[in-house]
Amino acid sequence: ESSFVDTSGDQGNTEAQGVIQSLKALFEGKTTGASIQYTTTQRGRVMLVYEGYRYVVNRQSLKNVFWRCSRYVKHSCRATLVTSKVQEVTLRIAGTPHTHAPEVSSMDLTTDLLDEFPELQ
Repeated sequence: ESSFVDTSGDQGNTEAQGVIQSLKALFEGKTTGASIQYTTTQRGRVMLVYEGYRYVVNRQSLKNVFWRCSRYVKHSCRATLVTSKVQEVTLRIAGTPHTHAPEVSSMDLTTDLLDEFPELQ
């Protein structure tokens, strides 16, 4: 089941909070078989973590959110994934395989964003 988590970053960024609220509203009450977690980057952007890889929002359409690997520049990683905004949250791996090893273990993701942002509840 999806959960929102925070690992670090500037929590005062109201723009990031707005994005988090929007994504939370999109995925609230929806389920997925995949273990997806959401966090924020150091700059306050929303980040999706799946199977140890981190993704940032690349673009959105009416029905989907398109994510790209957070190591797009550093490792020239072109891996992408797509999450659906409609009905069940579905996840589809797209693009090429990652050019690097997974970076995040489940131990790295401990703080619930809802605890950090009571206004999201």
